[in-house]
Amino acid sequence: MIEKAVYIFSHYFLLFAFLLACWGVGRYLLQRTVTTLQGEFWLSQTFAVTLGMGIFICTLQGLAVFSMLRFSWVSAVFLIGVILAFRQLYVFPLPGFKSIQAEWKSLEKNKKRTLILIFLVVLSTILDPLQPPLEWDEVMYHLPHARQWAISGHLDVNTWLRYPWFPYNYDLLFAAALIAYDDVMPHLLHAVAGWLTAIMVYQVGKRYFNQWVAFLACIIWLIAVKKDFSYAYIDMGVTLFLFSASVTFYFWLEDSRQRNWLAIAAFMMGVAAGSKYQALGFLPILAFALLIRERKLGRLIWPAIFFLIPCIYWYARNAISTGDPFNPIGAKLFGFHDWNLADYEYQFYALKAHAGWPHWLLWASIFIPFIKQYRNSSFARSGMLFCAYSLLVWLVASQNPRYLMPAYPLLALLAAYVWQWIWQIASGRISANAFNDQKHALNSTQLNMRPGARLLAIGWPVLVLLISIGVSVKLVKSSKLIASNVAARETILKERISGYPVLSYLRQHPFMKTYQFGLEDAIYYAPNPIWGDHFGPARYNGFASLKPADLAAKFRSLGFDSVIIHTERWPKIVVQPKFGKYFVEVYRKDPVILYRIVKDNSVLETTVN
Repeated sequence: MIEKAVYIFSHYFLLFAFLLACWGVGRYLLQRTVTTLQGEFWLSQTFAVTLGMGIFICTLQGLAVFSMLRFSWVSAVFLIGVILAFRQLYVFPLPGFKSIQAEWKSLEKNKKRTLILIFLVVLSTILDPLQPPLEWDEVMYHLPHARQWAISGHLDVNTWLRYPWFPYNYDLLFAAALIAYDDVMPHLLHAVAGWLTAIMVYQVGKRYFNQWVAFLACIIWLIAVKKDFSYAYIDMGVTLFLFSASVTFYFWLEDSRQRNWLAIAAFMMGVAAGSKYQALGFLPILAFALLIRERKLGRLIWPAIFFLIPCIYWYARNAISTGDPFNPIGAKLFGFHDWNLADYEYQFYALKAHAGWPHWLLWASIFIPFIKQYRNSSFARSGMLFCAYSLLVWLVASQNPRYLMPAYPLLALLAAYVWQWIWQIASGRISANAFNDQKHALNSTQLNMRPGARLLAIGWPVLVLLISIGVSVKLVKSSKLIASNVAARETILKERISGYPVLSYLRQHPFMKTYQFGLEDAIYYAPNPIWGDHFGPARYNGFASLKPADLAAKFRSLGFDSVIIHTERWPKIVVQPKFGKYFVEVYRKDPVILYRIVKDNSVLETTVN
């Protein structure tokens, strides 16, 4: 138990130190570029941390481009951030314990309750990031790419992995985490983007709506993305930067004299666009709003530069190396490079196969246009247009819920307003048309719902008890996947990773070059490189249909001397006649088998078991 507690503390201590460094850099820049948000402490500090993360990502990108992604340089960058943070803390009016206690006592009872509920929901996710890498995309390409950069110190194009030409800004944080500590830290770096987004949703909700909308929106966001706190994906990171870009862009719309907000918005958007192609889908709506307000070409240059700084490397590299700046997504327009037409079509087929709807709580947002008082708010109208555009692009392009996630914060705010409206009607406080009255102004900071308040007061202890029980059960369940030592980690990986025992054997007894069928969800735990995927030059369909003799000959011609086959996923390969005459079994842990490829076409009389 003590060992696990130390494990948890060490990871969160390092995460806190990283956030402190980001805050130091971000606040240093904000203090010198924009008018800080008066009276909105947490919103200002969240923007500072996010901006600092963007600066760190750009710095890591520069180090990696020049083959300097090493422990010494990463530590130096981190140390600079920490020094700036302590310099800021020296003049920063940090509240003491007594002042925090006094401020808490001064809060209204309902506000205390909302903060307690948010804390409980966040607490339920606190142990999720501490499990070993187990999920499909993180072990298939996110962490394998990051590990290769950590090993080489350079932004290699790893063609044996899936999506070698993608933009990978946020994955650079994963590479730095692997250099500095371990492969659990990338989970925390992804999760912290979700927690920062939750803070930002709450603060933006209070700024432009009211406390209750802020509370509901924060809860909706956390519920909608609760599964993503366990992964080293990038979607919550992209969401954090896109939402930050949208909000800071709106700050500029409110006061166009504050042009540095526009530069910050462009930079945040550039970090997102350099992390995932899908972020580009949100660019036209912001660019359109910019062109409506700012029509002088000369005044658009600086926003364009700040947008390109974080992302131009990836797109320029692709254009120069492959002819397709959006490789492989732009292949039909720019020509195919490592993919072919079948790969391209299969990719979009796979997207459709994973189609689904976002969390049902978000769908209340579609009723927002029917509430007149909502339409009287400039921020609300802007949010409605952004979300309508995002939903349209999402419906046409992918219909995969993760690709809509960058719009979730605004959708959560809109949905929360509708749920509040429904609650007021259900509690009998207002009529369906009451939101047309000025006394129910959208920007009110107090919300008087006497019947609902009485109901909440009566059910509050029961509600807290039930949520606390649910959180406790969730924490106990999550703690079982925390591997604080090698033995515990091995046990979890053997249970959760396909073919892990065979991959462990291969790491200990490596071959010259290995191909795999059906283990793309375990690549991170294989010796590198290991070839085989649905896409690219080593695609499965170029091998799986061959007869054993031809398959062995093709493997040998490409330098392969071994192959791993998941026989449940690819059963037809191993049951072919004479397969055992060309492929010798080396190690088996059903249903995964490691074979040595016979060096020539001489036929073995028996199969070696």
